[in-house]
Amino acid sequence: MTTSPRVLAQAARSVVAHRRIRHWLTPTPCIESRKSFDDDTRLFYKAENFQQTGSFKFRGGLCQVVMSQRDEDSGPDQATISAA
Repeated sequence: MTTSPRVLAQAARSVVAHRRIRHWLTPTPCIESRKSFDDDTRLFYKAENFQQTGSFKFRGGLCQVVMSQRDEDSGPDQATISAA
């Protein structure tokens, strides 16, 4: 199995983004599924709903805010919204 350069580049950007915001994140568990598979596959869920906001969107929004605060010409104020 080979990994494309595009996938590797995206993975690298994700690592950089995580390092940028990790101080504000609540650690969230990976929970193993109880479902059994014929080929011994194991399935895990990343429980992002345990973030303080109860949403995985917290990471993306926080990353954008932190990035814009580093840039003097960050443009207009930012707002985020999430509807359930």
